[in-house]
Amino acid sequence: MAVRRAKQLSLKVSGPANADLVRVAGGNDTLLATLKVYLSELKDDQALLKKLLENKYGKLTYNERFTHRIGVGRIGEFWNEQPSRDLWSLKFWDVENQGIKLRFVYMYLRRRGWFIVLAVAPRSWNYDPADPLSARIRADYDVYKSKYS
Repeated sequence: MAVRRAKQLSLKVSGPANADLVRVAGGNDTLLATLKVYLSELKDDQALLKKLLENKYGKLTYNERFTHRIGVGRIGEFWNEQPSRDLWSLKFWDVENQGIKLRFVYMYLRRRGWFIVLAVAPRSWNYDPADPLSARIRADYDVYKSKYS
């Protein structure tokens, strides 16, 4: 009997999201290095990658920001529009607890097992459909979805 191996999940960071990392770090090389380390650690942790599909993981109570490494949530504004887009938000609690308030916006390509970070945004970004960042995220999502699904 052949044993079927579980799909290996992977995390990728798009070119525009890499540029966002540099922009949000604002010249702070230590912050930039820290954010890249967190992303690298997440890439290497299959159990934590699986949590990226659990809506509200690490976000149900205030104390979870001290007991969970990440907080995950669906972005309803993108899910509810037409066409619907399967977009999620990730927060690294260690970074957030230091007063650096960022959202990592990502999509999941189920057939490939890929999570793709499409943007790194300050928490002040409010998903406004008219915002250029929202438009960029939609466009990048559509390209990845059509190219790799």
